[in-house]
Amino acid sequence: MNGQDTKQNSPVIQLNNVSKVYKIKGEKCAICNGVNFKVQPGEFIILEGENGSGKSTLLKLILGLEFPDSGNVRLWGESPQLASSKLRVGTTLQKAKPIDSLTVEELVNLFRSYYPQPLDMEEILNRTKLQEKRKDKAIHLSGGQEQALYFALAIAGNPDLLLLDEPTRNLDKNASQQFWQQVGEFAKQGKTIIAVSHNQSDREIMENMATRVLKIENGSLQEEILSSPLTSEPAISASTTETNKIPFAKAFWSQMQVERLDLLRKPGFILSIFAFSLLPLLFPEEDAGTLKNYIILLAGFNLFLIALQSFSMRIATERVQGWITLLKATPLPAWVYIAAKVTAAFVVAVFSLAIILGIGASKLGNEATIGFFIQTFLGLSLGIIPFAILGFAIGYLLEPKATSMVTVFVLLLAMATIGVPFSMLPYSLQSAIAFSPFYHYGQVVAAAADLQISPNADFPDVKDGHFFLHVLWLVWTGIAASLLAIWSYQRDRVSG
Repeated sequence: MNGQDTKQNSPVIQLNNVSKVYKIKGEKCAICNGVNFKVQPGEFIILEGENGSGKSTLLKLILGLEFPDSGNVRLWGESPQLASSKLRVGTTLQKAKPIDSLTVEELVNLFRSYYPQPLDMEEILNRTKLQEKRKDKAIHLSGGQEQALYFALAIAGNPDLLLLDEPTRNLDKNASQQFWQQVGEFAKQGKTIIAVSHNQSDREIMENMATRVLKIENGSLQEEILSSPLTSEPAISASTTETNKIPFAKAFWSQMQVERLDLLRKPGFILSIFAFSLLPLLFPEEDAGTLKNYIILLAGFNLFLIALQSFSMRIATERVQGWITLLKATPLPAWVYIAAKVTAAFVVAVFSLAIILGIGASKLGNEATIGFFIQTFLGLSLGIIPFAILGFAIGYLLEPKATSMVTVFVLLLAMATIGVPFSMLPYSLQSAIAFSPFYHYGQVVAAAADLQISPNADFPDVKDGHFFLHVLWLVWTGIAASLLAIWSYQRDRVSG
């Protein structure tokens, strides 16, 4: 038996003694209680149950969006937390709002970039009847068209497994019938399908295609056999071969394009950063040393605003709208999404920094050399990267209101420690502040700019040759923030 035959005969989905318990109003509620079941290639399964019975939770367990309290879940023989396990999966989720600044075509292309063998764009648009809406932004679609877009995103990667959670919400009768006709075509191709719907007319249509009904009741599954699969040759797409992996570079570039378009089409953020960057024009004429201090302090504060507050708020907003949850149901690895976000924030920060230092250069004239500005630019821009990563983690762990409060506190902490007159403090406070990454960031910038951030401050660590110690502290901060960011992305603590 060759490798492909093994793939065909092994379960697509396997749950082994899986339990999941939630606390609802202080009481434990078992959504799954020792559930065991397998889904074989080519099956069409109807998943049903009362509202709140756990149908969506079961789909999230299969996709790795939820963690079981006990037991294990396998998707194509792998842990569903692995991005590679979702290379052959397409899904529609109930709570997932796409980025409203992107068009239908841009969103579909974004999802196509996550898969090694995606469907052709025209085929996707034809199947979902979105040809005439390809240039429309998602926010301008009707309810039915929005559902069609979700299905377009689900089939973008040419999946062998479709997980459909209430896919016909907001669809009229004709649109619903057309939708199930398309699903039927996938079933005839040997695709594996699990569908959830409370619509009785949907149920009647699905029964003509389904092989089994799984009903969730009191945390257990009851099974009803309906028929054999529509095809005896389950689909195994080209994406199962060893040579087809997640297209990291393509996915990263597509994510960067999304960030660029989102910033350009929502210019308020860019304009506010640009306006803030022009503040050095208002600085009074001071001696060169004091003016340098003002410029660098303003530049540093602006970078923190971008990396922490503005950046984290954008992340928090995307998360509560369900967009990030939808991305987690795709093969897009956490680090690619994070890298694209951090890179976008870094580009905006560099743009702002260049304006501030450029104005500073014109004001200082011959008092500052080109070397001073290059060193200052590098110290400020590179040193801010760990804090941009931290901003991602804050935005993903907290809701927008809480994110705003926490980032304000962090900014105050930064201002309190970044330019502290270190040698004038009691030893106990020196020890505490030495653990602040903001202090080490200030030391790196001070060393790069060859100045004191506070005119009365003494920076013995820098002058004593400990510059690389401060750099190592920032590297350690970046590593710790990256681990926290990846963990927060993979383990959703706050429901959207």
